[in-house]
Amino acid sequence: SPSGWHTINATNYTTTRGNNVRVYDASGDTTGPFGANNTNGPQTNQSSPGLVFDYAYGGPYVAADSYMDASQTNLFYMSNVVHDIYYLYGFDEASGNFQEFNFGNGGTQGDSVDADCQDGSGTNNANFATPTDGNNPRMQMYLWDVGAYNPNPIMSIDNGALAGDYPALNNNFAPGKVDIASNLSGELVLYQDAIPDNTDACEVAVNGAALNGKIAVVRRGSCNFTAKVINAQNVGAIAVLVVNNQAGDITMGGGDAGVSIPAYSINQADGENIITEMQSNTVNITFYPEPGGFVNIDGSFDNGIVSHEYGHGINIRLVGGRNNSGCVNANESMGEGWADYIGKILQLREIDNGIAFSGVGTFAVGQAPDGVGIRPAPYSGDLNNNPMDYQMLLNDTGNATFTIPHGVGSVWAGMLWDLTWDLIAIHGFDPDIYNSNGTAGNVIALNLVVEGF
Repeated sequence: SPSGWHTINATNYTTTRGNNVRVYDASGDTTGPFGANNTNGPQTNQSSPGLVFDYAYGGPYVAADSYMDASQTNLFYMSNVVHDIYYLYGFDEASGNFQEFNFGNGGTQGDSVDADCQDGSGTNNANFATPTDGNNPRMQMYLWDVGAYNPNPIMSIDNGALAGDYPALNNNFAPGKVDIASNLSGELVLYQDAIPDNTDACEVAVNGAALNGKIAVVRRGSCNFTAKVINAQNVGAIAVLVVNNQAGDITMGGGDAGVSIPAYSINQADGENIITEMQSNTVNITFYPEPGGFVNIDGSFDNGIVSHEYGHGINIRLVGGRNNSGCVNANESMGEGWADYIGKILQLREIDNGIAFSGVGTFAVGQAPDGVGIRPAPYSGDLNNNPMDYQMLLNDTGNATFTIPHGVGSVWAGMLWDLTWDLIAIHGFDPDIYNSNGTAGNVIALNLVVEGF
């Protein structure tokens, strides 16, 4: 950015606007994902002379609009960082990058990113629309309503040896998410059907009478989460608790307007302990409503999600060419995998290692940076942490676990993650990817992936 981040040709701005991106308050937007673009929302002005943007983050239980300035500032900052780094590795004007003014370097100008901050038309998501070169792309960043960040538990076991609070997660069904307004208590009963896995609730229950009026416990398996919930509610269950089938948490996605009961998930270790206890003792639990009914976790503060969305624009413009915006729309979902990778490699630190969990969207779902995140498994070079390979896609009937596009794409991103750490093991790590001489493993990997685009 030879003129800095706040100049378009000869015009200077003191807001979150410049040659590469324009960030604005979109909290009043109601047009929905990829709806009509309205860039009339207010922009953050500098808070002191010299383009100093210094605002406090209010936290997840403060009204999101009270820290809009901080949110816009981080979205503006991170979007410019991704622009500048990937410019150095090949995403320049002639390749169709996103700039209002192209400095005579080729390509078609007039296409900086329009970035919606706290977009009011959705939750628990983000997106990036990428038209052909010369037309403004649009990034929509939403608030996240996820129970993992609650200071109060969502679930407790009320009796017996396992009594206590547990880190259950609410679902992200859209439609179909049923929020409770008051405590919901009941006895746990393990769902049983006639086809193995007999406890995944993918078929009609054979113990329907026992489930009536109870909370159904089901194991994650080979059908959609919403199908499990509907099968349980059809026999009178008052709620569903889904036990993950691999290490870590799972935030359940999907949507079905037919869902009419609450549904929660729990990690494999806690869930299997509960199932074992149920074999010999009655287990009663309580689900608690999320405080205020909404948790304001702002996606604009999750740098992995911001760079993932921007990453869609990078791989779409480079793979198809700057005048073809539909090249990566396929069930193989490489675009989603590339987008994860584009963000993850920017977040690498010298103290990291390739074995540790490296989840996507951990902030947005209230997890620590080394959490599982929002993919079927966290990225990790350890097969015990991330067992994903292409054979698992073939075995995944109906894409129940590896959904199209994000789940399938995550398998591809995991391969690129392994590649990166193998190169780091051989060639070392350079924390300065702006000024690298190109010999370190992480920089070699970044070059290879962009050249692959």
